[in-house]
Amino acid sequence: MAIGKGVFVGVNHVDADQYKGWDGKLNFCEADATAVAQLAESRGFETQLLLTADATTTAVTEAIQNAADTLATDDIFVLYY
Repeated sequence: MAIGKGVFVGVNHVDADQYKGWDGKLNFCEADATAVAQLAESRGFETQLLLTADATTTAVTEAIQNAADTLATDDIFVLYY
């Protein structure tokens, strides 16, 4: 039987230096990622939620790789950013 896994990323602040001085403030990305992860969980998906401080390049890459290592043909993977 197919399984579903998902990585859900919500970042409410980005590095202003990388965005030409924009302060990087975002309002609802964490809440949106949390809500979508909860929806996926309600449908039987295994989820990993990474929010602002924990959503590093390394953490996101590792979460995707860990999911890929365990998924098989016909399984479902969701990446939400």
